Amino acid sequence: MTAGIAVVGSLMMDLVVRAPRLPQVGESLLAHDLRIFVGGKGGNQALAALRAGAGSVSIIGRVGQDAFGDQIVKTLESNGLDCRQISRDPEVGTGVAVPIVFDDGQNSIFAIPRANLQLSDGDIDAAADAIRCARMLLVQFEVSMAATVRAMEIAREAGLRVLLNPAPIAPHPPEILALATYLVVNEVEAAALAPGADGDHLAEARLLLSAGPAAVFVTLGDQGSIVVSEGLAEFVAPFSVEAIDSVGAGDAYCGALAVALVEGLGLLESARFASAAGACSVRHPGAAASLPLPGGDRGDAPSRRTRGVRSERRRLEDGRMPTDTEVGAEKVGYPSTCNDSVRSVTAPSRKGRQSCAARAAASCNIPAVG
Repeated sequence: MTAGIAVVGSLMMDLVVRAPRLPQVGESLLAHDLRIFVGGKGGNQALAALRAGAGSVSIIGRVGQDAFGDQIVKTLESNGLDCRQISRDPEVGTGVAVPIVFDDGQNSIFAIPRANLQLSDGDIDAAADAIRCARMLLVQFEVSMAATVRAMEIAREAGLRVLLNPAPIAPHPPEILALATYLVVNEVEAAALAPGADGDHLAEARLLLSAGPAAVFVTLGDQGSIVVSEGLAEFVAPFSVEAIDSVGAGDAYCGALAVALVEGLGLLESARFASAAGACSVRHPGAAASLPLPGGDRGDAPSRRTRGVRSERRRLEDGRMPTDTEVGAEKVGYPSTCNDSVRSVTAPSRKGRQSCAARAAASCNIPAVG
């Protein structure tokens, strides 16, 4: 069944600076490049969900009455998103983010929310039908907390599942985690939300699970991810790709994860699907601009902007998927940041890594990357 998803979240214009490093205090540093992209976690995750196969995606957010706001709405509409619930603020300008992308593809981001923080619980009530008509709600921490909480309440009252990506970390009511069905955090967010775990990612996930969500996904960048739910604690191996720009990788993960979960895939299969989307996104600059398109085509035709993750399957040299006996495997443990209590999992040997990734991808209809 095709997924219908609602996203309550931020809409930003990304001013992406490529630089060798951050400057020291008092230092002027020449950067490599500046590019401008449509971004914001809400818009990115909505677009990621659409390209991952959601039949319809509604975005609920707020921009200013300015040129940046005009461009954001125009771009998202041209991609096929339902933007009827994007409101315009007559006094506060559109949000802006300044990602600093380093030579190794990693990044740091300054976010100036502006109109995003003016999204109110009243705005959410006005858009309640768009939430109730969906099959899952995605929310983050980049709009006002009142709007985020109200959207989650409406979704849960309507029997919808809620995926919460608490990024960037912000003051929040403790009960908000209990309103989430799925919680997706990266290493920084996990540490902030579960400081008592002392950096042990598995312990962080278990502590967060005890707060109420049905499942917790801890993303570890190029080290893979951890999935924890009642009776389940598994490491999901990463896809090996050359990272050009990691901005938006987490948003690609969240959007694709929501689609996979709504379509009925299990937690681990959904995490693999999401990991593939994230891996695809880091191969191109920009956030929304980097999200996978069908056949690897990054053209502008709206008709080509759905089911992008599925269509970026890598071709195997022999043109078929290998059987279990054809894939060499070795035992590997969790990343070193996890403690020894985490059991090891089976991962492909270097020789069999590509074919095994392709086989795992095929099991949940995701591309084999690397």
